[in-house]
Amino acid sequence: MASFAATFALRPELYADYRAFAERFWTDRLVEPTLLELCRIRVAQLLGCAGEARRRTPAAVAAGLDEARVAALAGWPRSPLFTAVERACLRLTEDFVLDPHGVSDAEAAAVAAHLSPP
Repeated sequence: MASFAATFALRPELYADYRAFAERFWTDRLVEPTLLELCRIRVAQLLGCAGEARRRTPAAVAAGLDEARVAALAGWPRSPLFTAVERACLRLTEDFVLDPHGVSDAEAAAVAAHLSPP
C-alpha cells in the first residue's frame, strides 16, 4: 500500500477523486457488499497484495462475508461455494486484472444479467 500512496502523492488532487469514486461503491451500495469484497480480495490475490487480501471491509463483514468462501477464493472456478452471480463477477474481475483488453462482451453481459442497471 505504501507504493500506492506514494504514487498518488505525486498527484494528490487525483487521490481525492479516486477515493471519492471508490467509496461510492460502498456507500451507495452499487453492488452487494459481500460480492464487491470477494472481487476486491481476488484482485489483491492476483496482484500479490497480501495485506489487502487479509483486510476486510466493514460493510462486507456486516453483510455476512463468509470466511470459508474467502479461503476458497483462489480456486473459485472449482468450488461449489460460489453463486452464479459471484462466478460471473469473479470471471470478469480476473480477466480484467490479467488482460483488460481480453474482456469479452459475453463476460460483461453475464454480469449485467445478474446485476441491475445502476
